[in-house]
Amino acid sequence: MVERIRRIAVQGMSHPDDNSLLRAYIAGLSFSDLCLAITAMLADPADVRLALRRSLLRLLREADIQQSFLGVPSGPKTMMTFFRV
Repeated sequence: MVERIRRIAVQGMSHPDDNSLLRAYIAGLSFSDLCLAITAMLADPADVRLALRRSLLRLLREADIQQSFLGVPSGPKTMMTFFRV
């Protein structure tokens, strides 16, 4: 998974859809895969790390909204269950 992200994010790719492909791939990662990718890619280019960070924040924001409106209990343990970690 990390190698696939790195291949998509190769510097100097000239196709205009490369950035969109990277973000689409990252958006499809599960919570646990996203966390693994973030920790494995700390030394990678900032644009890749920021895309991973934004995706994690989006997942957490969506979980918070579901907890608020659907009455799902909150807390670290329920977050892990919610994301099937």
